[in-house]
Amino acid sequence: MHFNIIENFLDIKFCESLIKDANTFSKNDHISVLNNRLLLPSSSLSFLNLLNKSPSWQKLHEKLNSQNFLDRLLVELNLEKKKFSVTNFFFNYKPNTLQKNTSI
Repeated sequence: MHFNIIENFLDIKFCESLIKDANTFSKNDHISVLNNRLLLPSSSLSFLNLLNKSPSWQKLHEKLNSQNFLDRLLVELNLEKKKFSVTNFFFNYKPNTLQKNTSI
């Protein structure tokens, strides 16, 4: 198993902004899992709403789903770049009516 800690990946001010915006825009839209941990699935309409209303969450989402971030991880984990690519099977910026009515 490969792992690496990225020091100062998010600064304190940015983390505080993420927390504030999550509390403001997602309120009680999360689900409770494993010992009452709170989860807001990235495939949910609530998460899409959070991205649309929060520049901080949008910035984090774009960063985590970028080719630059993947490339950095591959270098730091010493993995072959040709075996990996950025894909997004579950996130939909424009859900249709059916998806809106069946989303968590």
